[in-house]
Amino acid sequence: MKVTSETHEYAVVSDMKTYRAYLERLQHLVAQPQGLDDQESKEAELLSLLLEDYEQKNYEIKEAGPVETIKFRMSELGLKQVDLVPYLGTKSRVSEILNEKRPLTVPMIRALSQGLGIPTDVLVGNDENETNTAKAEASSFPVKEMISRGWLSTTSRNKAELTTLIENYISNLTSQLGQPAFKRSLQGDGYSSANKYAIYAWLARVAHRAINESKGLPPFDTTSSAKRSLVQDAGKLSVFDDGPELAVDFIRRSGIAVIFEPALKKTQLDGAAFLLGSGQPVMALTLRQDRIDNFWFTLLHELAHVCVHLDKTKIFVDNLDSRTDKKIESEANRIARDALIKRADWASIRRLIKPDGSNVDELARKYRINAAVLAGRYQREINDFSILSDFLGRNEVRRRFLPMNTGKKP
Repeated sequence: MKVTSETHEYAVVSDMKTYRAYLERLQHLVAQPQGLDDQESKEAELLSLLLEDYEQKNYEIKEAGPVETIKFRMSELGLKQVDLVPYLGTKSRVSEILNEKRPLTVPMIRALSQGLGIPTDVLVGNDENETNTAKAEASSFPVKEMISRGWLSTTSRNKAELTTLIENYISNLTSQLGQPAFKRSLQGDGYSSANKYAIYAWLARVAHRAINESKGLPPFDTTSSAKRSLVQDAGKLSVFDDGPELAVDFIRRSGIAVIFEPALKKTQLDGAAFLLGSGQPVMALTLRQDRIDNFWFTLLHELAHVCVHLDKTKIFVDNLDSRTDKKIESEANRIARDALIKRADWASIRRLIKPDGSNVDELARKYRINAAVLAGRYQREINDFSILSDFLGRNEVRRRFLPMNTGKKP
């Protein structure tokens, strides 16, 4: 097919050889030091249209994201990473931002916009990366298990349809959390790169259920005095036979959504804590280990995260079997332990307890501590899980919070 101007005739570009020839001719024309006459101007215009038509048909032009835009602006201005410290805070933070390991905060966006002249809407970006991640890596999600759990409503095995379902599912997680979920920092010993897609799927389920539950909850009291007493007051309920139900009701009445959702296969999750986009705190427990001692420790560990560690950039996902060396996790462990058993009391109990369990009930009554909690802590501290197993309250938790015989959906 031929395209003509008043003075020139060119074929429509259909291959790379023609494209390069036309591009070379256009570059030659625009490089003329004396400028173009009328005929040359018309020829250059025709070539530009033909080249643009070929590019639109054969190349996908992607909008640059915030990090790409920052790097381009640095190149334009001749800036090094250290030059971004005034806008982003520290050298390590600059590195994390440029390597997309940390999201931009509102103050960072404002500083970069004012200092480097980058439009704020470019720095804010959009949810397209989240959608593209789901679309490109839908096969990484545990789709079959999600369908069997009723999280995805389909009987189809069509790859395109399943990809769309996953895309919508993750978009739902984004909307519930108030920012792209893939940009939040997953913290805690329950996270590894090998299980992140199962974790995202599980978090989306929890977030969706938490939105519904939070509608009937009061606002969470964010004053430091209220948060300090919350973990202690919940821990005091552990001595009662119906303590688990009392504690969950107490925490919910304090403005925190509490969700029970069994973990997906191949994950070792005990619990999670995060904020919804509205600022409402969420705690989730998997009840992976159906024991009274594990229930109390997990519940108070996640409650400690809510009261001490949470902000809108973090999601805590926990495997409490791990011997953690993370400062935040160690602090949550300490807060949970101290809420269940006072330090001074434990020092005495530790000396008196008999490994054969003959005085466990007696000590539990004397110090008003749940016998399961006492036995579980002793097992863990001496690293011997073969003793005191009769006191752990096995098979006493799921029946309270999950439907009988299913273990699937609360």
